[in-house]
Amino acid sequence: MFSKQEVESTESNIVLTALPYAANYSKFCSPFNNPFDNAKAVLSNYCSRDWLQWAPKGPLQRMGKNRSAKNIKAVDEILTNPDLTSVTMLVDSINSQVQDYSEDSSLLKRLVFICAMANIPYQIVKKDKKLVLELLEAPALGLVSNSIQTTTMTTDSSGLLLQSYRQYPLHPQYTKSQVIASEDLDYKGVMVTNDPAMLTPNKNYLYVVTLEGEVWFAPQFNGLTKLTHGGLARQAQLLSGGSNGNAVLSAGAISLGHNDAIFNLASGHFQPEFGAYIPLIEALMDKLPGYKLLLQRTYYKSLDERTCVEASLDLVEGIRNLKLNTLTYLQQVRSSPLVAIARKIFLSINTAGADYKEESVVFSEEELEALFKDKELSKIVCESLDYCPEAIQEYGKKLLPREETNFTL
Repeated sequence: MFSKQEVESTESNIVLTALPYAANYSKFCSPFNNPFDNAKAVLSNYCSRDWLQWAPKGPLQRMGKNRSAKNIKAVDEILTNPDLTSVTMLVDSINSQVQDYSEDSSLLKRLVFICAMANIPYQIVKKDKKLVLELLEAPALGLVSNSIQTTTMTTDSSGLLLQSYRQYPLHPQYTKSQVIASEDLDYKGVMVTNDPAMLTPNKNYLYVVTLEGEVWFAPQFNGLTKLTHGGLARQAQLLSGGSNGNAVLSAGAISLGHNDAIFNLASGHFQPEFGAYIPLIEALMDKLPGYKLLLQRTYYKSLDERTCVEASLDLVEGIRNLKLNTLTYLQQVRSSPLVAIARKIFLSINTAGADYKEESVVFSEEELEALFKDKELSKIVCESLDYCPEAIQEYGKKLLPREETNFTL
């Protein structure tokens, strides 16, 4: 029923990603509606097209045509229940009645889309011959900061890293409903994509990096109409089922060459600071392997390669790995006295973080000694010593010649 591209299999379960389904149902959603109303709209479409339950099965059957009359009736009754007032209650109620989605791919895909849209953690598990949707409890997240922002479906170290990054909100001037309606209308018929291969070389595009760490692109103009980053952020939300588009991790303009990309930061709808280059570069590194990434150091409205400097991808990748390994350590050793030291390391190297401060973080002699005595944390530090805070580098380089056999470099 599900293609290999849509399903990632393990020995005991099947986990589906929301993105391939999101575009199918975003057309039923409106940026003016709340998530609950958008979820009901997606499910109402499922009920109103009940004739599709009779579509013949076969190799040419289009995804989404497989529906159950019993499930359609159940969902229809749930949608009219006045006691259900949230997306979680809605999904939970449907899920409690539908015990097997193997014969109803259409409902399952809609629920996956809704879970992604509402940031509800889930997994899809194959039990015997049944396909079951399990809703998960989001784990506690206050590991690296008291100001970690919007939670996402991703709860591993990569997700925690994204949550630690500073979010740049939409400027209040552009939050009025009339402005939003006009900007969204300007995007009618415009190609919005997260695939750099779809971009015309040497042409300028808008970009935004969503709170989920995905970079999206759109042309700067639709005919003679100038498009906006606010509109692009909302389009990205509708296409991905992610955050609401009211904030981003980065935004600006970008132009791709044949083996390089130049980009700058926006200064209108969103006003990201220099640290916002980090989530952009991390996203582009994965999408454009082998490319030179050239960032514009100053705020110019037009892209100019003469004002750009090349980003050190080895440096960005090295620091990212250290951040991820430190977050993994923080998740595993929450009660250890070394948590405070690991947290200081993370905050000092996380230049895109909401809590980052330019002043050097001070490590006491006692903290440095405790750090290098701990087998697990010292291994993380020694494997990435060149990317650590200066005090740790100096202490480690003094220590390692005497105790190099204790560490893996």
